[in-house]
Amino acid sequence: MEVAKEMADRVCTVGPIAVRRMKELFYAGRELTREQGIELMSRYFDEVANLADTTEGIQAFLEKRKPKFEGR
Repeated sequence: MEVAKEMADRVCTVGPIAVRRMKELFYAGRELTREQGIELMSRYFDEVANLADTTEGIQAFLEKRKPKFEGR
């Protein structure tokens, strides 16, 4: 249980949209072919890469501070 709590705490430090897309990809991936999974992953990557939260996460990392994600 302790390990699960530590993992959950780590997931909570990531932007909420990125977490949502990872979960969607995980569940959808069980039903998709490899090629379909790669296509979906590519679309989600492009979407997440262009989020304001991604920019905030990078900036926070560079400034050695905790990010302030806004879900956009």
